[in-house]
Amino acid sequence: MSRSTFQVAGFIDIICDAGTEDRRKNNVSQAHDHGSQHKADQDGFGVTIRDMPAAFLLLLKNPAFVCQCLIGAGEGLMVSGLSTFLPKFIANQFNQTNSWAAMLTGTSSQQKICVFYAVT
Repeated sequence: MSRSTFQVAGFIDIICDAGTEDRRKNNVSQAHDHGSQHKADQDGFGVTIRDMPAAFLLLLKNPAFVCQCLIGAGEGLMVSGLSTFLPKFIANQFNQTNSWAAMLTGTSSQQKICVFYAVT
């Protein structure tokens, strides 16, 4: 590599690093703190059935958990709709028997689901 390439790379590093330490010092945590960590860290929390409503409320206050649950529900809705209506569409569109369309849909959707869960 030439000398100018190293100079440009060093210049880009200086530009990208400008002000980083100031931002790191003044950075405010954006985590949602509703006092849930303090409550969950108490001794004896979650041991009895009486703690179930409080634990459920703590889960509902966690936005990441709620979003993950909504994503899973939406995915299940799409997979159930696909497995219900795609065989009917294939049978009508491509003039296939109902059993062949259902078998084709089942084998293709199972492979896609396996690949999806392997990737995630």
